[in-house]
Amino acid sequence: MKPQRRAYAFVAVNMQGAKMFSGVNCSLVNTAIGALLEAMVEAGIIAKNYGIQHVLFLTDRVKLHQVFKSRKNTDWLDS
Repeated sequence: MKPQRRAYAFVAVNMQGAKMFSGVNCSLVNTAIGALLEAMVEAGIIAKNYGIQHVLFLTDRVKLHQVFKSRKNTDWLDS
C-alpha cells in the first residue's frame, strides 16, 4: 500500500478564548488516526515548551477515543 500524505492543523486557545499558538502536522502514516496522533503529540510538546501544564484535546474522531480506551496502536506503522 502506497502511503498517502495526511495533514492536521491545530490551534491552542486559553480559557478566555485567546489564541496561544497554532501549527500543522504533515505525515506519511497509513491512517488518518495516526496522523492525528502525531499532531496531538506535536501540540503537546509545544504546549510543554510554553509552560502549559494542563491540555484538553477536542476532536470529533470516535476512533481516536477507542485507541486511547483500548491502549492499542491503530496500525504497526503508526506506533
